[in-house]
Amino acid sequence: MAVEKTVAKIENGVVTQVIVCDSPGWAKKRLGGEWVNSTGQNVGVGLTYAKTEGFRPPQPFPSWTWENKAKGWQPPKERPKATPEKISLFRGKMPSDIRALVSDKALEEAPELWAWDEKTQDWYWSAG
Repeated sequence: MAVEKTVAKIENGVVTQVIVCDSPGWAKKRLGGEWVNSTGQNVGVGLTYAKTEGFRPPQPFPSWTWENKAKGWQPPKERPKATPEKISLFRGKMPSDIRALVSDKALEEAPELWAWDEKTQDWYWSAG
């Protein structure tokens, strides 16, 4: 079975369309515009594209910068770890069957418990 080839249309550095076809050349000839190979990559409309960095998700906040080594957007300040007090408070709100499955270490480093505040340029505890 042949692998489907996908190509992405790029307009002003942003992916505006992804289609299955033979090649970027085929898409450019028949549909016009700039097309790049996206086969084997998780590409969707709204991602940005640069020849030097490839595809990347939209910048989450104006203060975050792209880190090629990490291949991701990085905040200007490292996300803190949860304190034992915050973990205890959060555990108290969890259903008991879930509470038993989640370690304190996992909660300490869980990114979804923190949110970035662009106005203050700092992290805040978002888990209640």
